[in-house]
Amino acid sequence: MNSRLRYAASTLLGISIAAILLLGFPDVNSSRAKARAVVPAAELRTGTTAIAGEPVTLSPASLKTWGHYFRWAEEHWYCGAPSHAFEVNPEPEAIPGSIVAGYHHRYDPGAAVAGCPDGDSFAYRGTVWFDLSDIEKKAAALHVSVQSATLHFKPSGECPTELLYATADWLKGYPDNTLVPGDPAPIAKFGAWTSSFAPCPPEGCTVDVKTVVNNWLAGEEHGGYANYGFVFKGRQEGDSRFKETFACINRYQDFTLTVDYTSDKEMVKSVPDSYPLVCRGTYALKIMDFDGPVPFRWVGFNFIPGTGPAKNGLKAGQCSWLDRGMRADEPDRLAQPIEYTQVWNKELNSSDSYWTFNVYNAGDQLQATGAERSKNPGIDVAKPGDSIPGGDKLAVAKTNFALASRGAMANSSPI
Repeated sequence: MNSRLRYAASTLLGISIAAILLLGFPDVNSSRAKARAVVPAAELRTGTTAIAGEPVTLSPASLKTWGHYFRWAEEHWYCGAPSHAFEVNPEPEAIPGSIVAGYHHRYDPGAAVAGCPDGDSFAYRGTVWFDLSDIEKKAAALHVSVQSATLHFKPSGECPTELLYATADWLKGYPDNTLVPGDPAPIAKFGAWTSSFAPCPPEGCTVDVKTVVNNWLAGEEHGGYANYGFVFKGRQEGDSRFKETFACINRYQDFTLTVDYTSDKEMVKSVPDSYPLVCRGTYALKIMDFDGPVPFRWVGFNFIPGTGPAKNGLKAGQCSWLDRGMRADEPDRLAQPIEYTQVWNKELNSSDSYWTFNVYNAGDQLQATGAERSKNPGIDVAKPGDSIPGGDKLAVAKTNFALASRGAMANSSPI
């Protein structure tokens, strides 16, 4: 076989292997690419002085207990009014500086024959809010870095309880008989009934809340979330027919939040120009650790490069520029700090989810400086209140932050 035939055969074999890897394993596909001119990571913090602040221990600025009532009764032609019900709200006594969380169920099975079961349920959540404004005044958003943050409290009772961060602004008032919502994933679980709920020691519970406080200090506009405080949630609640008469309510008090942080006293340089890259999710998406500028932990994903503009449509797992396809010398993986991925890293596991990332080419990967939820088709950026696939309304559609430089403003412009 002459050299030309050997070269052609080798090329064909390489293309075939690459195609198999791309189609069968989109989450492990990666390449090295030629970088545009970018500011080296070491220069992104030029002129910045990191100042270590004194650890701050805060007391709660606001505490509140929220109650929710649900009553039920089976309806049969022979049933009259329910036999009895709670005469008063069985919420524990209101004691300054404390909150409660838990539940109280009443169940009456009725007669053994032709019975008319009925019941009542009270559920309670407690909220605690700390004022972080003194820390926020030290530097602009993304120029304060939390080194550690611990929430300490003492419980009375042994009921299994979950600690969440609040997702509703209860500080400005909240509907009666409505429990304050919290993030579905608990920060911590504690109690004494099962092995998954560790009991608190006599001196009280201490919970690591560094990630939460970092996101509160960043704020929604920079990829974090609003500070609505913590939520203590009992294990059994909801508008359900609990077939038991039982109560388990904990009281919590002696709250403190200790925050150790550093701050940047001078503004840093701008990050390189960023450009819109549109990505469509896939059920096989795998989030992995990647390298990136310190002090963040960078995570991201490999994707299938789009051969045409994103506005012409994307396959599941594809990313492409808004107005043209991706070139062979451009990276096929995207990275950003893990602190700012709370939304898209969950949603992009669905092929119905589209996100537009503002990115710059860092050589071996595209580094994100912002993220916006997008629609399909048309890739128009969704605004708060817009409908998204599935018919829901979008509550928070956009984050805009300068991730690589901890505070520099990113410029979005077409390629």
